[in-house]
Amino acid sequence: MAYEAKLDWKYADTPTENDANRWEQGILDNNLSIINLTTRLQAVEDALFSNIAHNKFEEDFSNLNDLVVTKGWFNETYQRIEGPNGMILDGFGGAYE
Repeated sequence: MAYEAKLDWKYADTPTENDANRWEQGILDNNLSIINLTTRLQAVEDALFSNIAHNKFEEDFSNLNDLVVTKGWFNETYQRIEGPNGMILDGFGGAYE
């Protein structure tokens, strides 16, 4: 359920149990959203070749001496794989400039 803020508080208003429950639910919902996003972000970071936290490969990618580049070429200056017009290849079939 989406958080519903009460924006019409008056000076003499007394918070009720329903208000407190709504606040607590909002806090819980936000906390669960943060946990979900943190988990998803960790999965993305773990999947990146430049920052594999749980590397299942024995290659550290410090160079490409024993790897074959099948698309693009390795730019020694910037230590990255590039394609046409300096496009950077991400290793997952995508590219960006």
